[in-house]
Amino acid sequence: MRSITSKNALITGGGSGIGLALAKVLGREGARIAVASTNRVKIDRAVAELTRSRIEAIGIELDVADPAQWREAVDTVERRLGPIDFLGLNAGVAPPPATVAETALSVWQWSLGVNLWGVIHGLHACLPRMLARGVPAHVLITSSIAALNPKPTMGAYVVAKAGVLQLAEVLRAELDGGPIGISVLTPAAVHTDIVASSKGHTPVGNDSGYAAIDAALSQGLDPSVVAEYTLARIRDGHFYILTHNEQRPEISHRFAEIIASMQSSA
Repeated sequence: MRSITSKNALITGGGSGIGLALAKVLGREGARIAVASTNRVKIDRAVAELTRSRIEAIGIELDVADPAQWREAVDTVERRLGPIDFLGLNAGVAPPPATVAETALSVWQWSLGVNLWGVIHGLHACLPRMLARGVPAHVLITSSIAALNPKPTMGAYVVAKAGVLQLAEVLRAELDGGPIGISVLTPAAVHTDIVASSKGHTPVGNDSGYAAIDAALSQGLDPSVVAEYTLARIRDGHFYILTHNEQRPEISHRFAEIIASMQSSA
């Protein structure tokens, strides 16, 4: 989808961070924006900010882990703006660091519910309608560099984001040759408030260990830089959108090890 002018975009996690930055970039290009979040304060603040920039925007309260809320949200967007042309599946949470052995089942369920099932529910609610229209559209799914370069104590996050990445790869093959494009954004550290929005909401009430993540994110890329880069890569037809090349050696080593293990067949 080369032009976003007069198109309708629904962006989850749109109240702040990468989601809001994408809303601003798309809005400046002439898109009408629906920002979705669970946080009413963030929604109202985001819509007000977009409106001040003369971007047509609405806010939707949406828990992406709830399929019923998804159906209602999509109906609302279509009623108020029109059919969805750009779907940004960006909402996410950061589970507290813990080893696999120490991670509570409730944390696994929470992380997978938002980070993976949130994407699945979004696709289930929106993709059939987009396909039925048969006009140019685009789906952007936010994964993470952690899906390609997993680290200890991040199991509940990595598993979800790896699932999202491979779901996008399946969709790429299924949508090939059709009017709907797809990209998967896999950023490393971006200066967002994902830690702040996750704290106090973990199923086990455990906020210990977040300090190191917060410190890393505070030194990360500005979300506006990521959003501008993402739109440029989408326009250039890229499927994989990686914003950081610092981890290239580690990722290269991982794939080299995989290829090396295929020197013979069983």
